[in-house]
Amino acid sequence: MKTAPLAPPLTDPPHALAPSEPAPLAASFLAVLQRADSIAEACRLGLAEVQRLTGFSRGLVWRFGDEGAGDLIAGAVDAWDRLGPQASVSVKLLVGGRPWGQLRCHDRTPRRLDEPVRLACEHAGQLLSLRVQAIEERAQAQDRWTEQLRSRDSSVDVALRRADEMAEVASELGRINKELETFSTTVSHDLRAPMRHIASFIELVLDREGETLSPASRRHLTHAKEASGHAGRLLEALLDFSRMGHSVLRSVSINTEHLLDGLIAEQQVQGEERRIEWRVQRPLPALWGDPVLLQVAVRNLIANAVKYTRTRDVARIEISGIDDAHGTGLSVWDNGVGFRMTDASRLFGVFQRLHGAEAFEGTGIGLASVRRIVERHGGRVDAWGEPGHGARFGFTLPTRAMLAMSAIVR
Repeated sequence: MKTAPLAPPLTDPPHALAPSEPAPLAASFLAVLQRADSIAEACRLGLAEVQRLTGFSRGLVWRFGDEGAGDLIAGAVDAWDRLGPQASVSVKLLVGGRPWGQLRCHDRTPRRLDEPVRLACEHAGQLLSLRVQAIEERAQAQDRWTEQLRSRDSSVDVALRRADEMAEVASELGRINKELETFSTTVSHDLRAPMRHIASFIELVLDREGETLSPASRRHLTHAKEASGHAGRLLEALLDFSRMGHSVLRSVSINTEHLLDGLIAEQQVQGEERRIEWRVQRPLPALWGDPVLLQVAVRNLIANAVKYTRTRDVARIEISGIDDAHGTGLSVWDNGVGFRMTDASRLFGVFQRLHGAEAFEGTGIGLASVRRIVERHGGRVDAWGEPGHGARFGFTLPTRAMLAMSAIVR
C-alpha cells in the first residue's frame, strides 16, 4: 500500500526517499553501525537510517533514566515541540531484555507509512539495540579490566612496600649480626690470653708453693685453675661458632658412611672404658654440603649422644639416614637421659644447658653449632626426647637437585 503524494519536509535528511518509493533497509547500514565506537554515534546512525526509511524531517533518540528522567542521545527535542507533528513513528529500544530507550521520527505533514516501512524501522531499531548492548558490554568489560588492573597494581604496590620493609629489616638484622660476630670475635681474642695467663700462673704457684699451702688453699687454687680452663674452652667455642657464620661454603657430595666410620672410630678411642653399642642403618644417603662444616655438625651430634648416655651401663647409639621431601640427612638416637619436649626450643640456643655442668661437661655451644651449620646449608634440624628414655636429634639438607631447581625458579 502506497501513501498519497505529500509536500516535501521542511528539511529533508540526506538520501531521503519520496513517500511513493520503496524503503528497504540499507544493506550498508549494518556495516556502518558495527563501526560505531560510542552509543551516541550508534544512535545518530540509527536515527538517520529511520529518517531515510520514512522520509520524516525530524527525530530523536531518548535513553530512559533510572528514576524516570532520561537523556537525549541524538536529535533535538525543541524541533518536535515547535513543529507540532502530524505524522510520527516510534521504535522501542530493548537492551539486554529491558527497555533502554526510544527512537522517534516525526513530520508536520500527515501521512501513513506502509507496513514494509514500519517493519524496516523496527528492524533498524533492533540492530541499533544490539549495537548499544555490545558497546555497553564492551565498556563494562573495560571497566572490570581496569578495576582488576587497579587492584593488581595496588597489590603489587603493597607487595613492593612489604618487600622494601623486609629488605630494610634484613639489612638491619645483617648489620646487627655482623656487629655481634665482630664483638664475639674481638672478645674471644682479647680474653683468651688473660685466661691462659691465669691458668699458667695458678699452675706455677701450685708447682712451686704447693707443699707449703694448706689443703684448703690448694683446693681453691685447683678450682680456680679448672674454672679458667673452662672459660678458655668457652672462648674457643665461641670463636669457632662466630667463624661458622661467615666462612665460605664449598659444597661437594659427601660419602656419609665414610664420614660416620671415622667419627665413630674417634669416639671409640676417646672412650675405651665405655660400653657403647653402635648401630648404623646402612646404606646412608649422600649429603651435599661443605665437608668441613658438616663433619663438625655430625661430630657434635655423636658426641652429644655419647655424653648423655654416660649414666647407662650399656649405651646404645643408633644412626640412620633421612630421605624425604625436605632433602637428605641423618638422625642420631641414644638411650641417654633424654629431655622434656617443653624444653626442646632451648636445645639449639647458645649456652643453653638442660643439665648442670657438674653432671655433664660441655660448653653449651655444640647443638647451637649444629643448627647454625645446617641452616647455612638451607636445611632444618629437629629433636625428640623423653626423660629417662633417650633422645633423637636429626637434620635434613636440600639435595643438589633441589638447590639447582630453586636457583632456576628464582
